[in-house]
Amino acid sequence: MESQIVSYCRISNEKIVVDGEIILSNSEHKSGGEFLSEAYRTLELGYAKFFKMDLLCKLGIIASELVLRRTAKFNFDKTKTGMIFANRSSSLDTDRTHAASIADKQHYFPSPSVFVYTLPNIVTGEIAIKHGLTGENAFFISDRFDGSLFSNYAQVLFAGPTETLLCGWVEAEGGTLDGLVYSVKKTIFGPSDAAKSVAHEIEQINKLYAI
Repeated sequence: MESQIVSYCRISNEKIVVDGEIILSNSEHKSGGEFLSEAYRTLELGYAKFFKMDLLCKLGIIASELVLRRTAKFNFDKTKTGMIFANRSSSLDTDRTHAASIADKQHYFPSPSVFVYTLPNIVTGEIAIKHGLTGENAFFISDRFDGSLFSNYAQVLFAGPTETLLCGWVEAEGGTLDGLVYSVKKTIFGPSDAAKSVAHEIEQINKLYAI
């Protein structure tokens, strides 16, 4: 059976959509960071480390939490769950913050808490730590969102021991949020589950991003 998308979360500065349902709207036009903090409280995440993260990691953590909560019904094996993530600007937002902290030689004070987030794959690392995922993971830099990147690399991983994948486009630059995270199962357990999912194909992936 073809791999199937079983849950997705689309996040922008205006709203958070999970499996077609708007679960939170930014009606007060809060900043990206404030909006994600509101989502944190709404989710009752109870993960204090969240507030130490940069905006990119916060975006990945919130979207992944929403997806994995719904994926949990499949009793997926965390040791066989991998991640494929990508974005356009890497960790540029945090890089700028770090650069500003060392620009003035008279007040040179680089912050270790900022420096740790100057690699984009820290996003997948934070997600893996929180959820105990120990499968393979990769973070790609791409000029634009491209469903074929996720589709093609998923086929490579599904040819091995990987049974579940968390795929995500997470872009957070200048306070602007642009996130799509979804889960994919190599196989679905029964007809009733398959009926609620969609094939992990390029066209379907691009449709989710367009929401």
